Amino acid sequence: MKMKKILFVALSLLLLLAFGCSHDTNNSSVTNPNPNTVYPKGYIQGIVKDACTQAPIAGAVVDIGIAQATTNSNGQYIMRDIPATSYIDQTEIDGDLNIGRRTVGGIDVDIDSGYRGSYSATINMTNARIGGVKVTNYASYYYDEVEVAFASMEPSSGVISADNADVTPVLGLANGDYDFNLGQLTAGITGYAVDANTLQPVPAGYTVYLFSHYRGNASNSTTGISGNKVAQTTTDATGKFVFTKLEAKQRFGIFVVDTAIDTAKFMGFKDVETDCNGSVLYFGIQDGNAVRVSSTDNVCPFALSIKADGHANYADIAKAEIEDGVNVVFTFSEPILPTELNTNRGLLATTFSVFGADPEASLYYDIAVNYEGYKSSNIHHTLAWNADMTQLTVNIPAEALQPASVYSVKIINNRNLMDYSGHALTNSVGKWSDNDHEYSYYQCAEFTEGAVGITFTTYGARPAGAITDLRFTNADNQDDTQLDYNDGAWLDWTADDGAKSYNIYCRMIQWNTTTAVPCGTDEYTGQYHPYYLYTNTVWTGLDETNFQGPGSNWPDGTPTWFEYVENLAIKLSYECYVVGVDADGIEGPESNHIILEDTDRPHITSVSAAPNGSLVAGAQIGGIEVCFSEPMNEYTVEHATWTVNTAAFVTGTGMGMTVATANYEQGSMCYTITFNDATIARLINSANVACGTGTVDVTLLSVTGDIWDVAGNALQDPCEDCTAPGTLPMLPFTFPVTQNACP
Repeated sequence: MKMKKILFVALSLLLLLAFGCSHDTNNSSVTNPNPNTVYPKGYIQGIVKDACTQAPIAGAVVDIGIAQATTNSNGQYIMRDIPATSYIDQTEIDGDLNIGRRTVGGIDVDIDSGYRGSYSATINMTNARIGGVKVTNYASYYYDEVEVAFASMEPSSGVISADNADVTPVLGLANGDYDFNLGQLTAGITGYAVDANTLQPVPAGYTVYLFSHYRGNASNSTTGISGNKVAQTTTDATGKFVFTKLEAKQRFGIFVVDTAIDTAKFMGFKDVETDCNGSVLYFGIQDGNAVRVSSTDNVCPFALSIKADGHANYADIAKAEIEDGVNVVFTFSEPILPTELNTNRGLLATTFSVFGADPEASLYYDIAVNYEGYKSSNIHHTLAWNADMTQLTVNIPAEALQPASVYSVKIINNRNLMDYSGHALTNSVGKWSDNDHEYSYYQCAEFTEGAVGITFTTYGARPAGAITDLRFTNADNQDDTQLDYNDGAWLDWTADDGAKSYNIYCRMIQWNTTTAVPCGTDEYTGQYHPYYLYTNTVWTGLDETNFQGPGSNWPDGTPTWFEYVENLAIKLSYECYVVGVDADGIEGPESNHIILEDTDRPHITSVSAAPNGSLVAGAQIGGIEVCFSEPMNEYTVEHATWTVNTAAFVTGTGMGMTVATANYEQGSMCYTITFNDATIARLINSANVACGTGTVDVTLLSVTGDIWDVAGNALQDPCEDCTAPGTLPMLPFTFPVTQNACP
């Protein structure tokens, strides 16, 4: 069976390495080790230890079928690349549908959509050691179930494995950190069963079952999952029963059953936890701790197991397996009382009323068999009981099953599923409670509509084809394919019939070039980082990309970040492609690749007197400030030849004006030329303009040499608000100055 790729994941593109020109600062980034292709896989790690002493157990082999790991001297193990083999998709169902959330392994998991996987874990203790000494009094094998659930992906958050290797975790990986607490087989239980009314011992031959009975994932042991039968025995003539070689520090449920085979019922129950140090629990008659057996059944029936063609919940059933239909088998803890509403006509899709019952009150209508794909409906099915009515089989015929679909079979009403004592079906085994200071009593679990059931998927979708026309435009102007340093890109492509959704992958590139960049004599080779799953979408397009994240600071410390510039000095590009994802969650081939980067030419946004002066005739100024539309290549700005026209200024008698060239202010995107004697540098009045009228072009400064932005785009028009844009020569250029009224 093919593995499915995860559909909904959150992308976080972290920088690996940053470098720039010789004048740059803060050129560092973070490395992320994600592989080129993202699969719905994660890790399971934890510690195997003694349940009583908490001593780590070395040499234990943890095996989940598809992977295994041996614990180190600290009892630690780790298994990587653990997939979830079944996908549940609710993205297209009515928005009001809410399957809900639950907490698994301490993680809040959204079970509306996502991948699931259940694995039977086996811990082999054959070569296990504690403190270098081979263990004794342990079972050769311990068992449990481990469930993984995938909701979304994020890059590594610093999880370190037992061998100090970095691990990329999956967000929503239920039981990602899974410890096994194993008890030695040194505990025992000795007790008596008594009649709850007379407190006299029950007759010999009553069957006593020992079930595992822990809550949640509190224990992992030879007891197996909750509800697993560990052992059974019978009472002797004094009502006594004995269990030996039990696992220490584990919780059990003791069930005492009447001997009448045709009406076998659970008659008494006690919830216990075994002790450490080889202790034997004792439930005597004199101390009032004996198991009290009622003359009537006080335990509600519950489902021991639910399988779809032998598969567990969330299984993905192969196409060949559904050709003869699917049988969903509910196995109950005790026989169900047969009635006209749950046998014969009650198992058919008919409506009838008997003894005042409402129409459609039969068991058939208490079982919801639904197609949970893009439209939901109750589909045709048949019901059948085994001889003692402990197993109910729901058959879904082949003609009702489709490939690449999601189905559920759930009990939505328990009115026709009662035991011989009139107790209705409940969600689970129930619990044991304390009744003040007298004795403990058993309490049935609740019944929730739909909680007793199973969900499965079928395989065999039409595959997604290749997308060949991935393209982009400026998100702010859809008619413009030019991207500036901080523009988002609008992605678009033609729909593919086999695709249910689309995965967009992108990788970051620093210095997308292998030629010399204008940083003096330095030459750098482009840094091409791995592809990451940027996002998933059900649309044939993405309205705007946003690659922003933590990074640069302005000179005053204010943090900022631009789409295609890192640290105000390094060119960033993003190479992206898209793949279709079919209804089975399998990706199609890659589309054509596109490069997103700054392709707009920069321009000068303002020329002003420095500091904070005005460029008018007669004004005193301390220098000239030139500002650009985006971060510029520092080297090209500083190594261009900027020439101040001293004839445009007047100074005091006998004093000449000198010029000091300041460094390019990388953060402010401005370049300042400073006058050393600012008190006497004034713009000269023009004699070519009549008093009080017109303007004149006074050449203040000129520049020669190439000036680029960080992306390597050459400078264009000298200002964006010129009277006649585009009419001024690029290099050298002049600036219009308003003439003051004549003196």
